[in-house]
Amino acid sequence: MDQLTTAFAADFSLPHSYSATSTNDFRLYLNSKLRAYQTAYNECCDRHAGSAVSLKAADSYKKTLTKLTGLLIESINQYYNGFPDSSYITYKEFLDEFRKLPNLLPLKSVFPGTSYYRIRGSGSSIHDRRDLFHIPLTMRTKIANNRFSIAGFPTLYLSNSLYVAWEELKRPDVNKAYCSAFKSERIFALLDLRKEMFLDELSLKKTAGDIPSFLIKAISFPLYFICSIKVCNPDDPFKPEYIFPQFTLRWARDVPSIQGVAYTSTRVHEQSEGLFYNLALPVCYKCMEATCDPFFCSNLAGLFSISEPQLITNVSAFPTITVDPLLEVDVKKYFSYECWDKAEYKNSVFYKMGQCLGNGLFDKIGP
Repeated sequence: MDQLTTAFAADFSLPHSYSATSTNDFRLYLNSKLRAYQTAYNECCDRHAGSAVSLKAADSYKKTLTKLTGLLIESINQYYNGFPDSSYITYKEFLDEFRKLPNLLPLKSVFPGTSYYRIRGSGSSIHDRRDLFHIPLTMRTKIANNRFSIAGFPTLYLSNSLYVAWEELKRPDVNKAYCSAFKSERIFALLDLRKEMFLDELSLKKTAGDIPSFLIKAISFPLYFICSIKVCNPDDPFKPEYIFPQFTLRWARDVPSIQGVAYTSTRVHEQSEGLFYNLALPVCYKCMEATCDPFFCSNLAGLFSISEPQLITNVSAFPTITVDPLLEVDVKKYFSYECWDKAEYKNSVFYKMGQCLGNGLFDKIGP
């Protein structure tokens, strides 16, 4: 197992970044990384075959990963060749394979009372909770591509901390940023793509010496990998790094028991990633019909109660900073940091503001 875990630390860290060149585009990069992982995985299986695992089991594990890797490479090739529908069908086959193996599909349960946060930048005052919800169905033309959602299709993005919600918006001016806390009203399930949960589970299985379970869990690495690749060219209209995350959320929408996706933020310091993650919750199909609420998804509205929107600088825990205005001090610098662990974050201004929002008055936006 040491060979594979060493590979994770060196070549297969998550989230991963790459540099695109004229001879190394996203498709070639993906192909290279998946093939390299398959080689490392096969060598690990061979090392333990006949001892910790049977020869038959090791061979089965290798064949499963080979199939999954092949489906991903076929899917990206179909997309690049101009066949997005065929590409999704192939990717759906990839994800459906996870449902065939016991405990391989990673799921997360969200329980009532769990807090999440959302921030919206605005040059005008926001007082209505609905303005912190997903973009209304009647304003679909304003919805751009995001990591897990396609242009024109409303998706509610939430963060598990006020800080990462701020980072996801690329640190907006706190004097023009409004925030609300979202509190879950009932239990629901998410496809769990948080890389720290995957790596922690691998580590536990390794420490326990449970080689078969370690090898089975390691088969799922490609799913986490393809959904957490950092965008190479953020200013380009087409972001190939979004192809598989968007396919993943599309697949999850077709599974009645899954409401959306939980995923690790790619915008925070790598030493603090274990603290922070986001949710992507798409509107349900029935809410896209003309007979339903023309503005908001009733299903998502029923999942949460929402605190009254507040300007970040008006949250009671926001620090009072007295400075010479001629110095033009950027308030955002007050929040700068190198990395946080759990204890440090609980002492931060963002954590305290999140607690204040959580103690506010909550209400639903729907019936």
